[in-house]
Order: sequence, then structure tokens, then C-alpha cells
Amino acid sequence: MGQTRETILKAVNDVYHKGYSKKYFVRKGNAILLSAYENSLFRGDDPEYSEISSEYAKESRNILKKIRASTISICNSEDENKDLIKKLIYGAVITTLESYLGDAFKYNVINNKSYFYSFLKNFDFGHEDKEYRLSELGLQGDNIGKFIEERVKKIMNEQSFHNLHLVKKLYKKILNINLPENLMKFQEAVQKRHDIFHRNGKNIDGIELKIEEGDIYELVTEVENIIKEIETILEART
Repeated sequence: MGQTRETILKAVNDVYHKGYSKKYFVRKGNAILLSAYENSLFRGDDPEYSEISSEYAKESRNILKKIRASTISICNSEDENKDLIKKLIYGAVITTLESYLGDAFKYNVINNKSYFYSFLKNFDFGHEDKEYRLSELGLQGDNIGKFIEERVKKIMNEQSFHNLHLVKKLYKKILNINLPENLMKFQEAVQKRHDIFHRNGKNIDGIELKIEEGDIYELVTEVENIIKEIETILEART
């Protein structure tokens, strides 16, 4: 495309052509400028928009895009409740991260026999699951494999993926995967999400949290980046 592309970009004054990055607009916290960048004709050339393969990662990314769009809408509105809505949106970003971590773990355990056997061998089962009687297992007949798989699914669905220290241990113990160290930087945002939904938006000292639009944009970008990092790790292991 070469010269033709450059001519078109210059003619339409495309923001991407000016050499800005998405991080620049995130730091600025300007919804209008960020929206212009998001709709840049050639934003697909930005490495931050590189394709990801798993369906659960794509779903998380789509949710984050909707969160960003919602942030732009509420920050440009005159809604008297916008401060409350921004808090709820901020919390939704962390919920998206937690959902991704859970979905990625569960998908790989169920769809990879090595990981499934590792779960059976290394997971800290409760007393109920440690001692099944032969009669109970025998009654499953030829469906015993399906019975165990459904039980594993139920156990995984009951796991909480908001404790990032435990999440890292779970990935290491079962999948033998070291999650990126920078995952732990989300611990503060996780605590804020807890304060938003369980303390009416106040921290443990009773101080009202203040969430700005720039905080949301920055968190969305960081979550997008950590998802791509984990996707790269998982893909390298399959």
C-alpha cells in the first residue's frame, strides 16, 4: 500500500498518522481524543490491536471495548450520577479480568488431558471428593469418566479467581505455568473493586473513592495487555 496509504492518511488527517499511541490518550484521560484514536482508519496496525485466538479472550476483549465506549458516553453526559457509574464501570474492568483468568484455567483443564490429569493429581480436594465409595463410582457404569469430568467442572466453577496470589499458585500447581509477575499490580484495583461493591465505594477507612475516566482507560489497557501476555504463554504450551 505504501505511498498511497501515506497520502490518504495525510489527506484525512488521521490521528494514527501523527505518531500517537493509545497509551498517550489513556494518560491524557481525554474521552474525545481516545475515541478518535479508537476509530482511526489504520488503528489495526498498532501492535496493541494484534489478534488473539481463544474465544474466551476475544469475549473479554469485546467486553473491555464496550466498557471503554460506555466510559466515553458517561463522561460526555450530564448525568448527575456519573461519579457512581464510573465506579461501577471501574469494578467491571476487574470483573472482566477475573472472568478471563477463570475461563482460561477451566478451558485448558477440560480440553487438555495432561492438565486434566494434573488437576486430579495435584488439586487440594475437600474431604467430600477425596473419599468416594466404590459403590458410588460403580453406579456410574460406563459414564464414570463423564461423572468425574462434571465433578471437576463443578469444583472449578466454585473457585474464586479474585485472589491473585491463589490464582498464580493454581496456574503453577495445575498447569505448571508461571503467570506474569505484573499480574500482581492489579491487587490494588481488585481492592478498589471490593470497596466499590462491598463498602458502597468507600475504602476501609471510610474515605470515598474517586474514580476518574483516565483511571478506567488506563486499567482497561493494562487488562488488555495482561490478557495478551497470558494468551501468549498458554498458546506456547499447547
